[in-house]
Amino acid sequence: MTYQLVCSRCGSAAEREPAYKCTRCGGILTFHYGFRPGDYRVEPEKPGIFRFSSVLPVQNVRPAESLGEGGTPLLPSAAVGPANGLERVYFKLDSLNPSGSFKDRALAVAMNCVNRFGLKKMIIASSGNASAAAAAYAARAGVELIAVVPDSTPANKTRQAMCHGAQVVKVPGNYSRSYALCREMAETYGWFDMTTTFINPYAREGYKTIGYEIFEQLGRRVPDAIVLPTGAGPILAAVWQAFVELEQLGLAERMPKLVCVQAKNCGPIAGAFLRNAGQVEPCADAQPTLASGINDSLMGYADDGDYTLACIRRSGGTALLLDEEEIRQSVRQLCREGVFAEPAGAVSAAAIARLARSGFLQKTDTVVGVVTGHGLKNPLELEAGIPTAASAAELARILEEG
Repeated sequence: MTYQLVCSRCGSAAEREPAYKCTRCGGILTFHYGFRPGDYRVEPEKPGIFRFSSVLPVQNVRPAESLGEGGTPLLPSAAVGPANGLERVYFKLDSLNPSGSFKDRALAVAMNCVNRFGLKKMIIASSGNASAAAAAYAARAGVELIAVVPDSTPANKTRQAMCHGAQVVKVPGNYSRSYALCREMAETYGWFDMTTTFINPYAREGYKTIGYEIFEQLGRRVPDAIVLPTGAGPILAAVWQAFVELEQLGLAERMPKLVCVQAKNCGPIAGAFLRNAGQVEPCADAQPTLASGINDSLMGYADDGDYTLACIRRSGGTALLLDEEEIRQSVRQLCREGVFAEPAGAVSAAAIARLARSGFLQKTDTVVGVVTGHGLKNPLELEAGIPTAASAAELARILEEG
């Protein structure tokens, strides 16, 4: 697919690749394809998300570049929707991607670019899921990967990356420090920076396929709202871009309202939206949260948050800050749907409930909550211990006592 990488701030086009930020003003680079009606096609014979190659910056897809990512279920809600008076709630289970998170989409596209650019060494900053996904794709392609993660990263995620052969390095502090160190090393040594924030536009294009899949799974209809767990916001911005392109392609006539969900302990983008601020302020006093995967203070790259903020507003959407108890309840609410999600991946459930109470969502709205990570990645810790029974009598007593 022919494209240009264009700066979202000054409009300059990248002169060489791989390109990350605009070399003139440091702005975020976005893909411009010049789509026209009739350009869109789905190619089911291609692996994973590459069936959407007509809207992606990919070339000559190789078997080593896909793990069969994408095509995740769109599950009608049996609990959250009915409990909140909503008739058409769905959950997009990106937790069922091969490595257990939505990050597989980003890494599939990025790996295609690694091969195209002839690169053999990659580095990634991650709060856990991206490093696990990158390690899986790197192992399959025979590419060396260094994963730089916060020292608070859940052990299940670092173990997953290490099992695939990645070299994992922990960094004190939150994700922003890992991001800064990774970027410095990539620039110094010429490694491909696979970080799945706005720094890598190729990876971000993979997230776009979430929007295309939702559109296809709803019978080529646009939902009224899509609710998204949000760190720096590349997933939200990519879904926004998908529906912009669907309009350009003559397939959609409107944009869904995009809802940014962040933790109250660290929510710079949602906080800026709720204050009606023009710019996002980094979260200098970020606190730990159960939703570690979206715990991004944006220290040193607040303009990423500005871009996400603009996408929320352009879509007519909104933003929410969830406290720790609401995040815990999100996991439990999804469990009643039969879905086991990590706290960061589950937050759309509690958000949908609150949006229904506030009147933002109406009874007949078509609403999609994106579930980004599997519960085995970072299981919610339950306070109550598990009782032990050595006999039928003991088991009966335990059951009687509840």
